[in-house]
Amino acid sequence: MARCACGAVRFGFDVDPVLVVLCHCLDCKKASGGEALCLLGVPEGDFTLSSGQPKAFRYTCASGNGPDRNFCAGCGSRLFTSNLPSFPGLLFVTLGSLDRPEGIRPAMEIFTSRRLDWVTPLDLPQFDTMPRAEPRLGRHCSPHHPGPSPVHRMKPYQTRRIPMTKGKVLVVGSNATRIEIQGGGTGPTGQYLNETVVPAMALVDAGYEVVLATPDGSKPHIDPVSDVAQHFDGDEAALQRGRVFFKENPGMKNARTLRSVIAEGLDNYAAVFVPGGQAPAVDLMQDADLGEILRHFHARGKPTAFLCHGPIASLAALPQAREYRAALISGDEKKASQLGKDWQYAGYKMTVYSASEETPIEDNILHGKLYFNMPDALHTAGGNVSTGAIDFAPNVVVDRELITGQNPRSDHPLGAKLVEALNRASVSA
Repeated sequence: MARCACGAVRFGFDVDPVLVVLCHCLDCKKASGGEALCLLGVPEGDFTLSSGQPKAFRYTCASGNGPDRNFCAGCGSRLFTSNLPSFPGLLFVTLGSLDRPEGIRPAMEIFTSRRLDWVTPLDLPQFDTMPRAEPRLGRHCSPHHPGPSPVHRMKPYQTRRIPMTKGKVLVVGSNATRIEIQGGGTGPTGQYLNETVVPAMALVDAGYEVVLATPDGSKPHIDPVSDVAQHFDGDEAALQRGRVFFKENPGMKNARTLRSVIAEGLDNYAAVFVPGGQAPAVDLMQDADLGEILRHFHARGKPTAFLCHGPIASLAALPQAREYRAALISGDEKKASQLGKDWQYAGYKMTVYSASEETPIEDNILHGKLYFNMPDALHTAGGNVSTGAIDFAPNVVVDRELITGQNPRSDHPLGAKLVEALNRASVSA
């Protein structure tokens, strides 16, 4: 994957570059602000723009051609060049835009006649100007590296294959918009924006693809109380990036049903992640499809992450999850204990949104009390539940494949722990 500095524009390709050059021409110096620019030639048909829209600047270079220099209008990052007449069908991606550039090596230096005298030539074929795509370069070839052109051949180009992603992570969202409160009424609820996008963006930045799925296949309702900069450490720009990601990332905007993900095959997914907001305590904790998904991941020990109220959704793995929730609502602790036997996560260390953290939500938003609190609901089924000494301080607990975060401010550390677990699993596979 590749992106601009601010992350608004993201793209990728799933092939080896046709050509990798280190260019010293004046146009590349101007475009990069440096002495040279490393560019990767990628077929247009294998290039995918996954989010954002770059701005194109049409310019006439020294050769007289007029390609488009594409950059992010937000941060100004140079991303790729298109419509280069000398190379029809190719886009030239900048090395600096790649998330993982370490496997790329240039195959040649070009426009060396413009190279500044304090720059040491690399041990590569050297070309005074632009090499031509023909069997022999004749006068264009450096006397130090005469012979066949490396441009007309597809390989080798001293690169390794660049996968689009390291793997897919299932992000499970809720469709609930109201939650029951004591006395027979309901209060507004939804899914928290930061809890959804911060870990998901960390996964994408680490090279993973995210796939959003919900019980009915529609996008989760974002709780308005979470759609504020306060939940992004007071950073308005971070809030805007989160909004754009939730709206435009292909995995986020094209939500699927949980059943369709199961039908596709759960072995296609490396991990599962359930964000919070109170909504999961309504539908996800009793959803049969989510239960099937969690049992699959548990049996295979694949990373399974829950954030804030999200851990309550782990109860969906119970064979009678719907009845378990009903027992909690009715206050029948004895029946709930019986229904909670043999829970897959019994004995696991875990955390969840605490009862004391819930109080301001109940008082100021719901204007009523919930029928059960999250720690008690998990403890009754056998969870080894703990919460931090300070409300709303980040707190993440890891036990085997299970990763749980206590509250909204645990979004960044939970994302980091999930990426660590995925990377470990990838190395050991």
